[in-house]
Amino acid sequence: MWDHLKAHHPEKLQGVEQNLAKAPLLLARAFASGGIPLHFIDNEDFRAFIHCLAPGLHLPGRTSLRMQLMLELQHQISAAMRLKMQRIDSFSFTVDSWTSLGNRQFLAITAHGITNGWVLESFVLGLVPVRASETGEYVARELKDMLATWCIEESKAIAVTTDGASNMQNFVLKQVRFPWIYCAAHALNLVIRKGLALFLSLSLSLSLLSLLFFFFFFSSSFFLFFSLLLFKYQTQHLVNLEM
Repeated sequence: MWDHLKAHHPEKLQGVEQNLAKAPLLLARAFASGGIPLHFIDNEDFRAFIHCLAPGLHLPGRTSLRMQLMLELQHQISAAMRLKMQRIDSFSFTVDSWTSLGNRQFLAITAHGITNGWVLESFVLGLVPVRASETGEYVARELKDMLATWCIEESKAIAVTTDGASNMQNFVLKQVRFPWIYCAAHALNLVIRKGLALFLSLSLSLSLLSLLFFFFFFSSSFFLFFSLLLFKYQTQHLVNLEM
């Protein structure tokens, strides 16, 4: 059917071919936004499914998807981000370290700003591999390099949010000298963890006290002790009655 339309009715395929031209980039966008492993593009069942839907669509391979389409998509997103950031006068930044399942450490830098139309925008400027000791000086260099890459003037920075680690405090307060905001999420996490630790400690103490109570309650020493107390009470009570 496709070959017949292409040979005898090419005018009917003009709109379809235009859509097919957009398909590879949309496919790359779906892989990126969905977090789909790039090797899935080579899955035979997936390729057969796409061929069934659109026989005229030539699916790229993994290398083309990574080296061409993903780069083109990155350029489009970067251009859109730069256009939006031009409309923002001041930025706050979030800087946090992250460790992957493969035990590789990264530094995430995110910019936040409000446009003239009062729309809050957030931009992930980069996820930088940590290649040296993550000191305050190192984090400061990475932030300044990232600002230079995105053409963001340091004078536009009004605050930096991090966790309470000593290297992060050194980075913000002593290296870049921006107003520091302690991350509320990290603070809440610490409060909950310490609260749970205290609760578990109290629960353990109460459990031990309960065990001690039952041990003494059911022991012969407890009955002897209780009997002596009862005898002393009865003796004093009888003496009081006689008086």
